[in-house]
Amino acid sequence: MRFLSVFGKFCRESLREWPILLLALAFAPFFVLIFHVAFDARPTEYRLAVIDEAPGGTDTLGRALSAALEAASFGDDGPRIKVFKLSSESQGIEDAQKGLVDLVLVLPPEFPASIEAGSRPSLRFLGDPASPKYAMLLALTYTVSESWVAALTGREGVITIEERSVRPEGKLSPFDAMMPSLLILSIITVLFTSAALFVRETEKGTIKRLLLSRLSLAEYLSAAALNQLLVSLGCIFLALLTAMALGWKLQAPLPAILLVSGLSSLSVIAFGLLTAGFCSSVKDVMIIGNFPYFFLLLFSGVMPLPSADLMTLAGHRLGVGSLFPLSFGVKALEGMMNYGLGPGDLAFELIALILLTAAWFLVGFLLFRFRRLRT
Repeated sequence: MRFLSVFGKFCRESLREWPILLLALAFAPFFVLIFHVAFDARPTEYRLAVIDEAPGGTDTLGRALSAALEAASFGDDGPRIKVFKLSSESQGIEDAQKGLVDLVLVLPPEFPASIEAGSRPSLRFLGDPASPKYAMLLALTYTVSESWVAALTGREGVITIEERSVRPEGKLSPFDAMMPSLLILSIITVLFTSAALFVRETEKGTIKRLLLSRLSLAEYLSAAALNQLLVSLGCIFLALLTAMALGWKLQAPLPAILLVSGLSSLSVIAFGLLTAGFCSSVKDVMIIGNFPYFFLLLFSGVMPLPSADLMTLAGHRLGVGSLFPLSFGVKALEGMMNYGLGPGDLAFELIALILLTAAWFLVGFLLFRFRRLRT
């Protein structure tokens, strides 16, 4: 009976601490749902850019190969290849660096003559070997091209390929490739400190006295956000110094890195404000904050989690992660640090980062005002 009494006591205490219990129970279906969305049943789509360097760029064989690649079938649930035609190799390199295409296929000027003469045709491939889709699309493209050429010439195994990385020389280190994600990862935890800062004054009741002193809510939240921005920049500096102490070299101008990192930090702080709107105490922050934290971790691009495309805007593929401004911060840092792109090349990512951050700040502000100050 003593055992049952103690067991009942623990059950009642667990129910009293229902937020912690709810968190433990919710994470079980949460991860199943997230990974179902990521690895959905729809076929994976690969984006292949084709550059036909034959005179005039309108060669029938080039068009026929492009059509064969797009019509290729790899089973009902197999991958699909979407073909885009580009006019120049420089444009293909830029699109591959920005992630607009997964691979670039260049048909050299002598390609038609090689097919007609029955000699060995050559294909050039441009892409980022660090991209998770590069190797798969390269294999698929080679397989289809080989079969297509064999059907025309009656000979197999006659294609030669040449691969070229779109990453600048010296930026192929796996650690270098991960540094943009590591910088973003270093500031995601600021979500907890910012939410706690927003909530602390309401928990203690001092926010009433602050507002009675004619301090506006916008001024109060702006001051708190500025404080957390400095904390975030401190995290960025420590991450950079640690990497440099391990032999890593700065891959982009420091002001540009700090600018993008600062904007990304503001997006994390916006989610901190949104989290604070659901919390009554700092203790709630440590519980409820885990949900937006894991959403940012999974969908910001820090982790290479696949996601189905929802739409295409200005040539940029937008998925579930595009709802989170931090995903554009990751892309902007990758463009600068891994490919040497400048702000002009990353205008879409920077504009999206700013607009989405402002939108999430507005949502967080309205929720915080409604939940905390409606009385």
